[in-house]
Order: sequence, then structure tokens, then C-alpha cells
Amino acid sequence: MDRRTAIKLGTVLSLGGLTGVLTGKTAFDKRDPLLLGSARNCIFINTVGGMSHVDTFDFKRGPDTPAAIEDTVLPSGALWPLSLMPNLAAQADKFSLLRSLYGVERNHQRAQFAVETGHRFNPAASLRADIPSLGALVAVEMASQRRADDVLPSFFAMGRRPPGTGMFARENGAYYLEVQSDRPFFPGREPLPTATVAQRLDWLKVLDPLKQPHHDPLQSAYLWQSAEDLIFDERANAALTLSEERRFRYHPDDSDQQYYVGGVGDWMAQAYQLVAADAGTRFVHIGYGDWDAHSRLYQSFDFRMPRFDVALAALLTDLAETPGIAAGKTLLDETLVVVVGEFGRTPGPLNASGGRDHFSDAFAAMLAGGGVQGGRVVGATDAVGATILDTGWNADRAVGLVDLSATIFSALGIDYRRSLRDTPSGRTFYYVGRDSWAGNPRVLEPLFV
Repeated sequence: MDRRTAIKLGTVLSLGGLTGVLTGKTAFDKRDPLLLGSARNCIFINTVGGMSHVDTFDFKRGPDTPAAIEDTVLPSGALWPLSLMPNLAAQADKFSLLRSLYGVERNHQRAQFAVETGHRFNPAASLRADIPSLGALVAVEMASQRRADDVLPSFFAMGRRPPGTGMFARENGAYYLEVQSDRPFFPGREPLPTATVAQRLDWLKVLDPLKQPHHDPLQSAYLWQSAEDLIFDERANAALTLSEERRFRYHPDDSDQQYYVGGVGDWMAQAYQLVAADAGTRFVHIGYGDWDAHSRLYQSFDFRMPRFDVALAALLTDLAETPGIAAGKTLLDETLVVVVGEFGRTPGPLNASGGRDHFSDAFAAMLAGGGVQGGRVVGATDAVGATILDTGWNADRAVGLVDLSATIFSALGIDYRRSLRDTPSGRTFYYVGRDSWAGNPRVLEPLFV
């Protein structure tokens, strides 16, 4: 397939023309899929760099754990670092912990690719180029569900940029919201008048030959139209504007609120407003780093953990207190929240630099909402968090990142076993890849039923 044909195919798919191209089943799995359809939206929080599982979601008190870190036992029976995440401890009924994740990659680039796409990293760039990020594939699948008045893009990203759209058209990619954390916040700053913005856009279309009608060699006309819609639509402006009150609730009390802009607090507050607006956004990706603490691990927690704890707890609270679309549902009921990194950190004693190194034999994730039953623990590791003792489900293996991706798709009502045969590389593309050690991707049923 040449590039021109591939682009045309991507355009067709972006418009929801999936019939006849995507198969309902793949060659590697003949079972009927478990399609939960329990969520409308997904907020995917990527703890970039590899959060230490043994100090957070699979807490183990070790010889180097500071005495100042108090622990508690949650109603689920999980040991929890209360001093590090007290606000989340108060929300324990809303989330469940997955403690039987296993990975084969200990390189950041390769492992992050698996987290963000549901596929193993392929050294061949031409083959990786086919593969979209999870959010881009959700945008493709949700295209046919978009309403005429849906002004917000289907897919937003903040923090770390996720991979692109792969073989699909560019309009399925993430709209990246960049907030400069080193610039002061000016709460009284007034935006330009709408008439002025409209006039400047008109001048730009006249002066820039790439924006002339019927001339779009870069296939970016949709970006300009979408930008205009976002500028002039009241719902979009409301969804993309954080009030001081909301911002401050998502930041720890000891932060300099007047000058602290951006970061995980603003990102999670923004994620809430995007899905709460019910104006088209279905997938929000937050890349929050850097958890790659090879040295001074607990010192890094002094900054990172309060911000993470306050922001995530506030997000769960706001989602739970907001009515959903369906009668009797909350927005948390309808929004799957996933928190996971690319791997864990070496268990046991700290290294010579007071940190932990890359470790993928066992690590953990948190899931909430979107049909997930709160207050559960799936899987268990040994006393130091080095070996998975109980996988927590009916498969005869640990849980892979491909299974987590399949679970996200299933919760959103997407058949995770679909495949696309006519691709730019000529290879069949599966929505979720097959890990050599894991075999067929499976849905994490114990979290939902």
C-alpha cells in the first residue's frame, strides 16, 4: 500500500467507516470477547518513569522505609502508606488495586510504548509507525458516536505526549494541552475580545497560502476548524478554564498557590472538566513524571507524593459527586480511571544511592470507576514485592499490560480483538497485541464482577 492510499484509508476510518475493514475476531482468539461496556470515558494516568510499587500501591515496609511513613490497613485488607497518601486512603471505597502485573521490558522507551499502545515495542520504526496510542484508537472507535454539537476533541493529553495516530488520520490524535509550570498565574488577565480574534483568523487565512480554500497539503484544515470552534464555543471555554477554587482544591495546602501553575493538580482538574462537559471528549491521557528514582527515592516523594495524592483524591471526589448521563449514575460510574506506570522498582533494600532501579517481575496499578468495583485487591506478591504469588484471576499467568489495554477497551465497549488487515506495512494490526509470554489478551473480570 502506498502512502497516498494509506492516508485515504485513515480518513475513511476517522469518519467511522469501519464496516468491512475491521473484523470482529482475530486469528489468535476464537472465543467470544467479554465486552463490558461499563464506561463512557477513560482518564488514563501514566506514572512516567515507573512508580515504586512497594512504596505505593503494593506497600511493603522494608529495612529502609523511613519510620515517619505510617501505614494502615484499608477495608480491602491492603496495607497502605497512610503518611504518603492520606487523601486517597479516605477514598479507598472508590478504587481497587491490581497487584499482579508482570512485564518483560525494563527499558523506559520500550515499556512506555507497551503502556501507551497495548503493543510490544518493535525495533522496526516502519512497523511501529502503524500502531496508534490507546486514546487515538478510542477516538477512531468513538467517531460514529459523536454528536453534531460535540465541540471538544475526543482525545486530550497533558504532561507526557502519548504516541501518535499510527495508520489512522491525524484528527484522531491527542489535542495536547501545555501549561507552563514556570510562569506565574495571572487570575485577572482578560482574553482578547472575540471580534479581535475572529478578525485575526480571517487575516491569517488570507495571508497564509496553506490555509487557502481547497488547498490543504498538510491535511490540517480540521485543526484550524476545530481551533475556531474551541475559541468561540461557550462550553469549550468553560471546560478549558479552571477556576481558582477548583485549581486550589487539586493542589496540596503547602504549595504556593499564587504561582504554582500546571503540574498534576491542574491536569487532573482539567481532565475532570473535559469529561464533565459532555461535549465530545472520551479519553484523557495524563503523563505524570518523573518517578524514575534511582537515587534519593524518599526525598523525591516529599515533592511528588502530596501533589499526586491530593490531585487524584480530588478527581475521584469530583467524579463521584457529579451526576452521570444515565439516570442514577455518577460521572465516576461512567468514567474508568486507570493509574499505571511502565514497570515497578527493585524491591527490598534501597540501592547505594538511596533509590530503586527498574523492575518488571511484579508491579501494581490502581483502577476506579467505569464499572470497577471499589475496595478490592486483585493479585498478591511476596513479603518484599518481588514475586507474584497470586495472580488474582482465572488465567494461569500473571497480568500483562496487554490485558490492561484489553480491559480498557472492553470497559468502553470496544472489541479488543478486532484487527485491520490492510495496513501501510502490510501486516495485520490487532487492536491489542499478543505478548509472547502472555498469549491471548484477557479482560480483568475480578475488578468488575
